[in-house]
Amino acid sequence: MRYIKSKNFLGTNKDKVNKPIAITVTKYYIIYIAIATLIFSVLIYVYTLSTTKESVSNALLSFINERGLRESDLFLQSDAYQLHFQKEYVERFKRTTDKESMDWFDMHM
Repeated sequence: MRYIKSKNFLGTNKDKVNKPIAITVTKYYIIYIAIATLIFSVLIYVYTLSTTKESVSNALLSFINERGLRESDLFLQSDAYQLHFQKEYVERFKRTTDKESMDWFDMHM
């Protein structure tokens, strides 16, 4: 039968006698606490990064939508003004002579 040799964290028999157990246990607790701290730090970093990315992308999407609506509103107002101008110009053109129409057109353009 084959035996698996287990790791002795406390050292050899000679080390057990010469070294207090508190120092050895404290050393391993410090190592375990450092590893746990490192793992939790990485997890917190990844979580913070993902939530920040999501928050920024939502804010940017909202800003883009609002800006798009605001700028499209300018074009819609421009189209409305152009239609109004076209109707008014056609009406004035029918009522007036060529000279008056040209003067009115020059004044408004």
